[in-house]
Amino acid sequence: MFKLYTGNDAARLADRLGERLGESTRAHPLAPARVLVPHAGLKRWLQAHLAERLGVIANVEFTPPAQFTWELLRAARPDLPQRSPFDVEVSRWHLHALLGEPLDGAALAPLRDYLAVGGDPLRRYALGFELARAYERMQGYRRDKLLAWERGDGADDWQAELWRRLLPRIGGASRATRVDEWLRAFDPEYSRDGFREKPAPPGLPEHLACFACVNISPDVLRMLAVAGRHCDVDFFLPLPSREYLGDTPRSRREVRARLSEKDGGNPLVTSLGGAAAEFVELLYGYEHVQPDEEIDLFDKDISLKTLLGRVRNDILTHAAPRDEDRAEQPDDSLQFHACHTPLREVQTLHDALLAMLDDQRFDPPLQPRDIAVMMPDIATYRPAIDAVFGGIPRNDSRFIPWNLGDLGAAARHPAAELFLKLLDAPASRWELDELSSVLSAAGVMRRFDLDADALERLRVRLHDAGVRWGEDEHARERAGAGDYREFSWAFAIDRIVAGFACGDAGDALVGDTAPLAGVEGQAIAHLDAALAVTETWRRLREESRRPRAAAEW
Repeated sequence: MFKLYTGNDAARLADRLGERLGESTRAHPLAPARVLVPHAGLKRWLQAHLAERLGVIANVEFTPPAQFTWELLRAARPDLPQRSPFDVEVSRWHLHALLGEPLDGAALAPLRDYLAVGGDPLRRYALGFELARAYERMQGYRRDKLLAWERGDGADDWQAELWRRLLPRIGGASRATRVDEWLRAFDPEYSRDGFREKPAPPGLPEHLACFACVNISPDVLRMLAVAGRHCDVDFFLPLPSREYLGDTPRSRREVRARLSEKDGGNPLVTSLGGAAAEFVELLYGYEHVQPDEEIDLFDKDISLKTLLGRVRNDILTHAAPRDEDRAEQPDDSLQFHACHTPLREVQTLHDALLAMLDDQRFDPPLQPRDIAVMMPDIATYRPAIDAVFGGIPRNDSRFIPWNLGDLGAAARHPAAELFLKLLDAPASRWELDELSSVLSAAGVMRRFDLDADALERLRVRLHDAGVRWGEDEHARERAGAGDYREFSWAFAIDRIVAGFACGDAGDALVGDTAPLAGVEGQAIAHLDAALAVTETWRRLREESRRPRAAAEW
């Protein structure tokens, strides 16, 4: 049975998911419950929410939809590999190798011409990645076209010819072919003779939940519909409005045209709802799935006493705001703060949260766990957050419990961040702040016996010696900035070494070098760290100039 749950409150949908997980009985109680979620960030939120509401969340397996559908294909064809060879991170390397082979034939002339421009090998690397993404998307949304290519259509199309050459390298049959075979074997409606009963596909769980999977392809949706004939499938779909969104404009021109209409609906929904419009149109077209039951979990009664409440109600009903509904009195339910730096933004946020936590109008009182702060790039704000929220002792009345989520690996692990900087080293301009940040990594500081004070003194001394950017005059010339040596690393190191050798020699030059005053023994010991980093940067630059196969890299 396929049940469709829709609502404008993700927390309410998650609560119903928790109820359904508790109600479902399994013949094999040790088998984990299956929940499909589109990405890791939503998975973490869902786990935390369910654990708080249910007391504990255990033996639940959260899986991306693409991985689950591949598991269904493998259950029907055990000879398939554990991981799909058509995943972008796998197929991109097959395409990279294929693009390096002779691309003979008239159909592939556009590829030959593109790759021949400038002789840059990175063009092949970048093109392989973009083609892998395009083919991966086509397997979900253009399966019929790929199958036609495999039958020989598009003889003059370079994409079709490249696809046919790619298939033998990956395994001989595309995922589109495997999906087509699966649907022919198990979908009663996927038949030239009309509806025909077919057996249940292997590998299905007894109960399956899908939460916020708004970007799945038509093929995945159809496979879920087939699964719903043989097991319970609960599909939880968050939508901003209870009105039909399948006709929401999807291009900027269409959005502008709709907004200019007298009754163009809610401007926020019209401007931002296009991302969900394609899936809503697919779902409610009832061609790929016919839900056995549709459950409405939208808000029934939104208070209109606040500006935020009126905005939420307008979004829910897809209605344009009316002049008579505008707030006449000051209303802090929606706030906008203009700040000149990220640090000031975080300071203002902290003050606003303190005021909200002390606000007696909240019943029950607002708790820190009820607050979520969203931003486009949390790694950019992390230093400011650490300074403002982390700089207050726990016994201070201003302390607010906090944690960071959705950080990338580089932001969470200093070693990963350092590794990414090493990958960027060959193209580095050797700026002082860039190489100083490498020295600030915990492992590097331990290696050279540096503490925070010593690192800061080294950075100041390098700056005083004249380090700005560039290794030497030859690096400047390669960068097209002239062949001058001043304010490069070589220039500054010469000044530091001359200052150590000559001591306080006044303003006298050593050759053409002006010694840096105040350089003592400990300063030279710390200079070893800077010399080691520059030597590593130089070696990585030289090594990067030698072409290697992917395995050698």
